[in-house]
Amino acid sequence: MISETLVRVLNKALANQRKPQRYGLEDMLYPAEMHMVMLIGQNPASGVTELAAKAGTTKGAVSQMIQRLVNKGLICKSSSPASGRRVFLELTNRGKVAFYSHERLHEESDRELILFIERLHRDQVKVLEKFLMLVEQGIDKRSET
Repeated sequence: MISETLVRVLNKALANQRKPQRYGLEDMLYPAEMHMVMLIGQNPASGVTELAAKAGTTKGAVSQMIQRLVNKGLICKSSSPASGRRVFLELTNRGKVAFYSHERLHEESDRELILFIERLHRDQVKVLEKFLMLVEQGIDKRSET
């Protein structure tokens, strides 16, 4: 039963990754774009390498996404004064609108889940964390083949 539920949840999550939304803007953003906006907003001093590690993807994929978001006017890039090679990323005003809209969406949609987790005993939370870690490792193994 758990495996069937997990497969159903993962399938729904994958389907949602294909659906763009407005996130407070006129134009539509795909969830992957929005997730990168969120990473940049939450980690303003991070560069491509740090963002790739946090996102669990390659530097090349992050670089492509950054260029797409620059083109959409959501982020801007600037070089470090100390080292011209290091690129700093920050949200534009449009990017901040999307960022805060997405935060509000999660606050509303995740409220019940957060309350559930807050009521759990620390040992129960550790079991959930271990389960999710094993799910992630299984996904990683499948993606290597």
